[in-house]
Amino acid sequence: MTIFIAGGAGFIGTNLSHHLLKKYPKYELVVMDNLSSSVGNNLVDLKRHRQFQFIEGDVCNAKLVTKVFQQYSPQIVINTSHTQDLTQAIRTYGLGNFELLRNTAATAARFILVSSGKIYAHHTDHLQDENSTLHPITTITAALAGADLMTTAFATEHQISADVLRIANLFGPHQSTHHLLPRLIRLALNNQDIPIHGDGTQTRRWLHIQDLINLLDLLIHARPKTFAGRVFNVTGEQEVSILETVELILTMLDKPKDLISFAPEAPFSTYRLDNSHVHEATGWTPTGEFKPLLASTIQWYTQMQLQKLDK
Repeated sequence: MTIFIAGGAGFIGTNLSHHLLKKYPKYELVVMDNLSSSVGNNLVDLKRHRQFQFIEGDVCNAKLVTKVFQQYSPQIVINTSHTQDLTQAIRTYGLGNFELLRNTAATAARFILVSSGKIYAHHTDHLQDENSTLHPITTITAALAGADLMTTAFATEHQISADVLRIANLFGPHQSTHHLLPRLIRLALNNQDIPIHGDGTQTRRWLHIQDLINLLDLLIHARPKTFAGRVFNVTGEQEVSILETVELILTMLDKPKDLISFAPEAPFSTYRLDNSHVHEATGWTPTGEFKPLLASTIQWYTQMQLQKLDK
């Protein structure tokens, strides 16, 4: 099997590539990334594998994307592209996602888009299912919502098999410190002030990257009964408050609790997803225990910081 991972040098793509190469050594992985939002060092170990091919390029480059499909004939296409740059987001989630879908349809491949739960309306007291209102509050998230809706519409219009994963509160090694959990770890490692918005009782249902990878593995090897765009919410099931999360990080790093400070509550700071549909459709459920996985994640970031100090 040949699997094409767009945006594959980032957090999700890197972890997925490691998993697939270890579990399925005969599979061929083709990763494309323009490295604008990714750390090239993530690929060092992966490039040693004979079954791993890396192409530095932009998914918006129609000729290059078509050439990759023609050369490698992937059976599975996974779009994990992610960017914090507004202009790049509009291009990547719009034109880039379309080019991947267009070539997927032309080659009868299957498509998976990694989207985000951030596209839902925030600050609700109930769990949001896949039919809940979409109400992104940033332009970048709105662009991602466009890719999300484009994928399901394209799948119905062109009769391809496509899945959209709306993910929330993901964490693990290789994640950018733009995200909440690694940012908290970095602040604690550097003995910096850790501001908590509100009283810290807001909760997160943390999802470890390996649980997401296990779901992607299931979907890669699934045989969908219909050609259409399926949408799944994907999140953890262990609810932990922000204050408890910060206190756990400080305890595990043997740092003082007085690093914590409190700031005014940020608007639209919470969203909670209902996982039941993905469980019913695939049998998947997150199995990771938050505390030991948090400890291993902290250990990874600590090691990365020590390596930087040694250079």
